[in-house]
Amino acid sequence: MVKAGGGRHGAIRGTAPGGLIAIMAGNRLVTTETENNSMLAAPPGLNHQQHTVGEEGEQEKEEEEEEEGTLRFFNNTAGPQVLLQVSAEGTAQRLDSREWVPIRAKSESQPVGDVKARDDARNEGQRKANFEEYEAKKHEYAKKIAALKQSIKQLYVEYANVQNVITKYDDQNRKIDQNEGKSESKIRASRESSAHGKKRNLGEAINKMQEDNVRLRKKHDLIKYQRKKRQQKLHSLLDEYGKLMSNKTQKIFKRKTENPSRNKIVKLEVLLEHIRMMQIKANIARMKYRSMCSDLKQKSVLHASSLKNLEDEIKEQESEIKRLQASHDFNCQTDSVKEEAIALKDHMQETLIKEEIEVTNCSRERYLVLEEYRQRVSERKMELERLEKMIFQSRPRDIFDTRGKSHAQFTEDISKDEVTRLEETFAKLRSATGVSKSEDVLNRFLGQRATKDNLQKMRVATEQEKMALEKQRLQLIDEMETRKFSETKDAEQNAEETEKLNQLIERHRSRQLKADTERQKVEELLQEITTTLWNVCNKFRDVMDTLPKDPKEIQQPLQLIDLMNERATSIVEALGGPDKYLEVLDEISVDKLETVSIATTSVEGKAARTNGGPLFPRFPSSATQATLPSEDEEDVPTRNTLKKQAQQLIDIKSRRKGFTFKR
Repeated sequence: MVKAGGGRHGAIRGTAPGGLIAIMAGNRLVTTETENNSMLAAPPGLNHQQHTVGEEGEQEKEEEEEEEGTLRFFNNTAGPQVLLQVSAEGTAQRLDSREWVPIRAKSESQPVGDVKARDDARNEGQRKANFEEYEAKKHEYAKKIAALKQSIKQLYVEYANVQNVITKYDDQNRKIDQNEGKSESKIRASRESSAHGKKRNLGEAINKMQEDNVRLRKKHDLIKYQRKKRQQKLHSLLDEYGKLMSNKTQKIFKRKTENPSRNKIVKLEVLLEHIRMMQIKANIARMKYRSMCSDLKQKSVLHASSLKNLEDEIKEQESEIKRLQASHDFNCQTDSVKEEAIALKDHMQETLIKEEIEVTNCSRERYLVLEEYRQRVSERKMELERLEKMIFQSRPRDIFDTRGKSHAQFTEDISKDEVTRLEETFAKLRSATGVSKSEDVLNRFLGQRATKDNLQKMRVATEQEKMALEKQRLQLIDEMETRKFSETKDAEQNAEETEKLNQLIERHRSRQLKADTERQKVEELLQEITTTLWNVCNKFRDVMDTLPKDPKEIQQPLQLIDLMNERATSIVEALGGPDKYLEVLDEISVDKLETVSIATTSVEGKAARTNGGPLFPRFPSSATQATLPSEDEEDVPTRNTLKKQAQQLIDIKSRRKGFTFKR
């Protein structure tokens, strides 16, 4: 912790793990740290802003005594003085040692008496140690506070005495100064300068005491909080202890008041009552089993016949389904044939369209060729005519004035002109053909004439072929129209057949759905029967080892009936045979008749007796239930019932004695 010296002896308090360290940078003390809260005296030569005039002389004297850069430390715990020499590189050396220690400057200040323990106690041992330490420090600080208060009082008294002395001295000086002519302001300044040092030391002591007081109050609050917390815990432990003690006394009182024989008697009575209830439940289960067995035997015939009918219907439906599947396969085959025919028809239509397009293209090409040939023929014809005109050109008539000429001259002129014209024309023809000989020119002319004849023949042949193709096109169009008509007719017939087949399939599907629903109902009924039988057998699971754990594992309900019959026969044999079983049964029936003769007044019991139906209304029987008797009929039993009950009692008692009465 760092605190710059504020006076002639500025104090710095702190802790460090390695002894005492001090730093001197220029003329300013930076930090000191000790392990035992030592006090440091500021080094000589340290310039403070708050020095008084009287302190400067003392400081000069101390500079003459000690060398610059040497620090003297005073230990509050009456330890030895330690001197450190600080170098300019930031290291310090004790004068009694040769080791140089690097020093790190700090800039935070810490008040006097700061406690190392800042966090709460982590365990109970640390808490106890801290508590003891706090108590010791508390007493120590209380003593210090009392001593400081006493010293403050003494200082106040001394201050008052000094003030009185000063006032007296001032009065005397005032009287003396009046004579000497000194001003009152100088006297007051000297008085304030002399009292300034004492006031400053007193203010510092008061500030320190206030800081210690705040710190001690914080510790006192912490101790008070811990004490309150422990008191709460102690109260909770006391409450728990009181509850435990009350429970203990109650248990002791209860154990003393209770009687062990009484407890045994109560337990035996409860056990007897439990056994009696179990016996009643077993009798009821036996009666239910008998009634259920009789009902199942009555219904087994009906269910067997219904199962047989259902199996026959299922077989018929399966055969019908197979037949429908076969017809459906046939329909699929017909559909495939139909699809093939449609595909073939489409293919034929495509080929016909392609052929028609080819024919039209061919006819167009031939027409173009014919047009070209016609144009060429016409051109050649015109050329030949031109050549013919050039070769065999007739002399035009010249209108001359023949007056004064004779007829002989005229004919000669005409023949000469014709010869010259023919010669010129032949020369042009020869130049056009590119032949020099006259025979070649004639051969060329004859070849062109033969070409003309051939072209005429080709024209006639192409026209005839065009007529034949036109006739073929008309025939194909007629055939296509007839095929379209036949296809529409076939499509209508196929649509009717498919509609009929769809209706037939729908009928068969409805029949199959109906059969499935009936089969599901029968299966549900069988499942209910099996679950009921399993529930009955489950009550006797202790004596039935081969009973399945789940009713879904049972394949047939007859297995449970056989199992129950086997178990019943084994029980009869265990009782000692059928005779012994009949005797036990007669006893139970006598007890039952006696209870019935006493008669319960509940409407449900009498309705069950008059009904005579099965004990399980879950399975509907074919017989209708009897109507409930009226209130008048409930009160008085009939004569026939009384006679029957009496006769049954006589028969049972006579059976016990070993003889029977014939009716």
